[in-house]
Amino acid sequence: MKKHRTYQKRFFALLLAVLMTVAGLTAAGPGAVTAADSFPADALITVNGKTVERTDGISQVTALFGQPKLVTDSPFGGSAYTFYGSGYQDYLYLETNSNGSIAAYGSVGDNFQTAVVDSGETYRDNYVRSYRVAVDGDDVVYGFVGYTRSASLGPTAYHQAIAADMNRYDTALCRHSVEMFNAVSALYGYDTPVSFDQETYERSLQLAENGSNVYQYSSAVGKTGYVNLFATGGYNFAEYSYINPLYFAQSALNRSIPSDIDKAQFIFYASENRYRYFNGTANPDLYQDQVVPLTEEEEQTIAEMKEMYQRSVDEWNLASSYYQTEPSYTSLPITAGVVDANVLQSSVEYLNLIRYGAGIGPLVLDQTLCDGAQAKATYTMYLSANGISNPTPHYPPKVDGISD
Repeated sequence: MKKHRTYQKRFFALLLAVLMTVAGLTAAGPGAVTAADSFPADALITVNGKTVERTDGISQVTALFGQPKLVTDSPFGGSAYTFYGSGYQDYLYLETNSNGSIAAYGSVGDNFQTAVVDSGETYRDNYVRSYRVAVDGDDVVYGFVGYTRSASLGPTAYHQAIAADMNRYDTALCRHSVEMFNAVSALYGYDTPVSFDQETYERSLQLAENGSNVYQYSSAVGKTGYVNLFATGGYNFAEYSYINPLYFAQSALNRSIPSDIDKAQFIFYASENRYRYFNGTANPDLYQDQVVPLTEEEEQTIAEMKEMYQRSVDEWNLASSYYQTEPSYTSLPITAGVVDANVLQSSVEYLNLIRYGAGIGPLVLDQTLCDGAQAKATYTMYLSANGISNPTPHYPPKVDGISD
């Protein structure tokens, strides 16, 4: 198993981490701690004997691990990758920057080694780190995600990038978290996977962005049994510690997921000047349309609108044609024509029923304005019929033969 660090080296590593936290230094990478004596200096992580080097590009990684199961955009400017084999063996998580250099790396399972921790070793450390280590109830390591000096953003900027484009980055975070969650579930024998459902997730994300969350919504609509809540709250120390899939995947430990409440709700978001998270699953039927009885006032409003609509239709039908006098616009002299009075009144009544439903006051027909609008419309039709340029229809050009 790994590296027997001396007491002095461990003390120095902890002291250095404390000093960096106090000073606000968030430079990512294994250089922030003392590397294990036995781990190769040029390596980032070894998974089941397959070693990813610091300088490897994604082509070298795929040569070892095969094609990724999932690829999304990363806030670092490159891509995020999830690799694994049969039964979630050889699990590898990577993020790259805009140059294709590895910015983040990690794994879950019982067969990985890094310069920080190995799977299977005992780990106790309550300090806030840029990286994340996952341990079971006996403090035995089963997961790790770390960061390199190629990480082009510190934690604060990384989280700001997510919040600025939630549909791009937060959705990606959830999808990678689903894969890692399922790997942890399989590792500990629960094997009750969660899945990603785009529509369910988007609705839950909308709730979060509006200051609510999935569980609060389920309570409001009487469907608390449709949500499986693991944890929710503020994401503390966001300026020091990166959010990553392992943060959500740890919830798979000691937990079975009901097959009808298995749609992942792994959400990281900004609310009220701080970062928050929601960690749980939901049944998609949570968002099925709810039948809500109308209030007496709403029923009265709808009845009035129906009457107004019928009056509008009756008024329209009184007109024998749209125009009382047809316009003439193909050649000079042009005449504006006259719109039938019943047509005008019907149109106003139709607009007013919409305004009434919205709680807005009614419009009143102004014949002078109507005549002016009809004249302008006829003039515009004349310009079009004669191929005269009219780049700004609100201010059409004047032509000879027309005085006003």
